[in-house]
Amino acid sequence: MACVVYCLCSVPLAVAEIVSSGGITGIVDLVSRHAVHGGVCRAACLLLYNISYEDFDSRGMMIDAGVVQAALGMLENFSADPSLLMMVSAVVACVSAQTPRAKVAVSGEEGLLSIAIAMQLHVTHSKLQMYGCAAIANVMFGEVDITEKAYADGITQFVITAVRNHVTHPGVLLYGVKALANFMQAGDAWRLVLDSDVVDIVLDACRAYQGNATLHLWTCYLLHHATDEGQGEAKRKLMEHYIVNWCIFVMSVHCESSEVYWAAKCLLHWFPPYNQFSLKPPISPV
Repeated sequence: MACVVYCLCSVPLAVAEIVSSGGITGIVDLVSRHAVHGGVCRAACLLLYNISYEDFDSRGMMIDAGVVQAALGMLENFSADPSLLMMVSAVVACVSAQTPRAKVAVSGEEGLLSIAIAMQLHVTHSKLQMYGCAAIANVMFGEVDITEKAYADGITQFVITAVRNHVTHPGVLLYGVKALANFMQAGDAWRLVLDSDVVDIVLDACRAYQGNATLHLWTCYLLHHATDEGQGEAKRKLMEHYIVNWCIFVMSVHCESSEVYWAAKCLLHWFPPYNQFSLKPPISPV
């Protein structure tokens, strides 16, 4: 059965045929009948990821068919299999991107905490950490209540640990920073981040990956929102990390990228004497 599902993954027109024929429900039923068969579940995850990635409109059907519940069930059944947990996290990350109903479904099933626990069980598996951070970031994005719940559950620390342990993996860094940027609207998350070593880790990583504009942009968002939440105390903490020099560095590297340049410039605006200029706050996705 797993071989059949893998074959569908490799057929170019399979996604459209599966969606139009109601095949998503069939995949979920297959998973429920073979819930402890690693090969079937692995193949199903790959196919579900391909469908959600290639067909945005299919995500609503996937939620109705119970894909979220089926995927999260695998986290418990295969807790010792980091590669399968990684694929489950990838499915959750993709389905929940810009899909509010999926975000609610994941949060309602304690999905973020389950993913965070999976990350903790396999802290050295970089791709699991990457997709886990991506799932956490996507589910929280734009959802204040979900973000506050995730913060209360201690998930911020799981993300900090992932970034700390995978400083040489650009994917973990990017999605970790995205997740942390979203956390800034919850409780004292800004203080938790600024009091940890993750700030130095991320700032150094941005210098190491000078061409990664997206990482630089989201780091600006993270630090801007941390400063907005923490005000004077946050500014004092960031000054200890030579934040002014870092902002100038980012502006010099991305002088031709208006979005990154502007985000760094607006972060710089928090610190004297650069706050003497009239600057609007950045248009942030957080």
